[in-house]
Amino acid sequence: MRLGVHDESSRAVLSCRGPRPRSLGPLSNATYRISFHSLSLPQNWKPSRIPQGSFFSHIEYSEDESAQTIIISISREDLWVEEVVLKKDDRPGEYRLVLDFWPLDSQKAVKRQKANISPQIPSPENTLEESAVISALPQGKRMPVRTDVVLQADREPKGETVAETSKAQVTGFRVGEHPGYTRVVVEARGLEPVAIPEVVNGSLRISYEHLELQVPKEIMRKKVRGLLQGVRVESDSICIDVQ
Repeated sequence: MRLGVHDESSRAVLSCRGPRPRSLGPLSNATYRISFHSLSLPQNWKPSRIPQGSFFSHIEYSEDESAQTIIISISREDLWVEEVVLKKDDRPGEYRLVLDFWPLDSQKAVKRQKANISPQIPSPENTLEESAVISALPQGKRMPVRTDVVLQADREPKGETVAETSKAQVTGFRVGEHPGYTRVVVEARGLEPVAIPEVVNGSLRISYEHLELQVPKEIMRKKVRGLLQGVRVESDSICIDVQ
């Protein structure tokens, strides 16, 4: 487990092998819990030291009859937690759990954080299948903007109500700078985009029939970098302004 300060956020990275966590969060009472059905830690396990200037105050391990849990204590409540699972292609069965704790400017932050439900962590089998599809996408020629929609075929939503599947729930928004291009990843569940046209007047619009945003807008704006000049959220679309 590594702790650090990344951009304006505090980041915790867990290097793991085996099943995904049974649950993540939410952030409540200045603590964030990562629970596993079964967890094996190295002997005399200790996380890295608490970095100066981070939002972390203490890390501990707890165990009961139903779960084994790593508890992250936080120095403030008005944070939004971004949760990402990254698979290591060169080491099957291993993955990294990346948690970014972002400060929020709005006084509505605590209510919104408690209302949001952590995105469901996929099983190892599904994650391997999805990663294989993503890694097989052709790179193609360098273009100002290229869009790829990666979807799983023949997979019916499980345990979801009609209301949940009648809208798109955006649960994550990431921007990364790479040699020669900038990558934007929009993580969502539910409805697929109805349209992702080419850039018009310096903007790329990702349109949905119905959009529910679970990522705070101020966090999305803080991630503008590289070839991006801005990001705007409307009732049924996400607009990305590019150079």
